[in-house]
Amino acid sequence: MKLKNLFVGVGFCSLIIFLVISCSKSPESEVEEGIDFPIYEQKEAQVFTPETLTVIINDSFASIFNGDFYQDYLVLVDVTLSKCFLYQDSQLVRTIGNKGEGPGEFQFMQSGFAKFVSDSIFAVYDPVSARVQFFNLEGELTKTVKLQHFSFDFEVFDDYILLSPLMGDDELVVVNIEDGEIINKYPARKAVDLQTGLLPPPWRVLEIVNDTIYYMMVDDYKVYKYTVEDSIVSGFGVEWEVIPYPEGTKEEILERAGEYRTMIEDRIREDQFPCYFMYFDKTSDILWISVASGQRGISRFDLFDNQGNYLMRIEMSLGENLLPLVINDGRLAGFDQATAQIVIFDVSGVYDF
Repeated sequence: MKLKNLFVGVGFCSLIIFLVISCSKSPESEVEEGIDFPIYEQKEAQVFTPETLTVIINDSFASIFNGDFYQDYLVLVDVTLSKCFLYQDSQLVRTIGNKGEGPGEFQFMQSGFAKFVSDSIFAVYDPVSARVQFFNLEGELTKTVKLQHFSFDFEVFDDYILLSPLMGDDELVVVNIEDGEIINKYPARKAVDLQTGLLPPPWRVLEIVNDTIYYMMVDDYKVYKYTVEDSIVSGFGVEWEVIPYPEGTKEEILERAGEYRTMIEDRIREDQFPCYFMYFDKTSDILWISVASGQRGISRFDLFDNQGNYLMRIEMSLGENLLPLVINDGRLAGFDQATAQIVIFDVSGVYDF
């Protein structure tokens, strides 16, 4: 799930204001001795021009935040309308949910996620309601799991739900999918606290790569590898360069801040986070990590194999307002925030470099 520079600076800031202007405190700490942890030098970008496969136009779209592919199905999360849209072969199959706290309803508040967990079931995580709801392709609610953490990301793996809490010291939380009870917690190497540091605060994201958990904190320069049964087993990192936010970003953040403008004016980061989100193309076994770009409209991704070996850096022009949502089966789906359209690109040619 990575988001473009303006989303990170502006849209995510709205969520942080909702969370009492959450801020970051990120002390460094050492990785355990004896763990294999290579740090790569960033590679020179290879420019790739993707082909546009499909443009999905839906007048009902307001703010698509996240989505997921499974074969010819695509599920999309609209965090403003508190709805999910299910497509098959780019045709709308059904709309699921409304705003509320009841079964099959969502609150979202600027953040929500959907993941396919099988060929017939997808899970929707609502951070505000702190629950994961499971739906079949007919849009029927099949299961609800109540959670104890507010997380900025989640995954479902076998009998577990995995969370990366937005604040506090817990880096990864493993939850029983049957009853929502916590099975394990892995302590954070970087903490996120309230009322200290700069805005926006860092957040934690994760991906399941085969049977391994890949975890990343966006102001770090490292990706940590875990298993469900064990804490960190290995990891890797890249010496990403520090890149300032594009001109005008701070002004847009302050404009969105409203009554909190004075409070945050001197606390906005000058530099972008080095990386934002991870996507795992399950079909091609390639991990994509979105990294900061100094140019609006240019998306950069560092690609790794499923063992964490650095393959290449790709630079693509996806449009100034495109928010990437999901990458799978050689396809990248993004939400054009200017036109409120979903654009699906063919990025399979990247693997031919």
